[in-house]
Amino acid sequence: MRIRSLLWLGACALLLACVAERRQPWPVYEPPAEPRLEPGAVLSSDLPDDGPIPRASDYPAPSGSQLWLSGEGPPLFRPVGSTALAEARAAGRTLLGSILADLDLDGAPETVALYAARDDEHVLEVHAAGSEEPVARRRFRPVVDRGRRCHLDVRLLGALRTTAGERPLLWRERGVGCAAFEGGGYERHLIVEIPSRDQPVEIPIFSVRHLEAGAVDVYEAAVWRAASSSGAESLFFRGIFRARRSCTHPDAGFWVEELVYRRLEADGSLSAWREGRALPLSAGVLPPDFLRSRMAPCR
Repeated sequence: MRIRSLLWLGACALLLACVAERRQPWPVYEPPAEPRLEPGAVLSSDLPDDGPIPRASDYPAPSGSQLWLSGEGPPLFRPVGSTALAEARAAGRTLLGSILADLDLDGAPETVALYAARDDEHVLEVHAAGSEEPVARRRFRPVVDRGRRCHLDVRLLGALRTTAGERPLLWRERGVGCAAFEGGGYERHLIVEIPSRDQPVEIPIFSVRHLEAGAVDVYEAAVWRAASSSGAESLFFRGIFRARRSCTHPDAGFWVEELVYRRLEADGSLSAWREGRALPLSAGVLPPDFLRSRMAPCR
């Protein structure tokens, strides 16, 4: 009888423990928002084999997007205005433009201002309303090549609306290797400012390198801008590398087509994208599977 009572008490205790135990939900598999783009996939070319070397703007536009920026020339944009806060904080610098952008989607826009300072330095500052110290400050300095200060031009383009907030956009052109001769090389970048990151996101859209014996290496990209039904925007990039060689140069010319787009994500990372499939990219670099090289005639 005593053993039966002990067994009954044990069963009751076990039942009470089961009732008191917190219920754990069944694990639910959430499928990715879009299929994965495999590097080993065989991707077709979007550009013809015959004729002259194409331009990046010859690529077909991603669905629902419009060509927004080309690396071949300075951007065509409406000059940005100025705010009273940006004017007040100029402190002897030249105000190149300022905008209001809601960086954190709290309904209170921040002031984003671009200034030109001494020695061709450019400074970008982001200020919250009523804040004395900037939320973010970036300095863009010219490259100094063997004692010579190279060309630098920075412009404020506006802002990009993302699901995580508005992102200031800048265009920068800088000279490199300018001690040898002016125009020895230069680069153009699209710069996306995300205050939570240690450094802004720099996306190359054009570069030129003058080499020996009349050889020139050129990278040129185009940028498309797309908006979703919710109003959030995305940027897509795609480019072509051209190695131009004179007919007396020992190396043959060639050009390289990018078979996929790169897409800017809301956190500042880059993904390879094509036809609804995406692949996160470390350091924004495309795998060799996503490139196609072709011979080019000498000139």
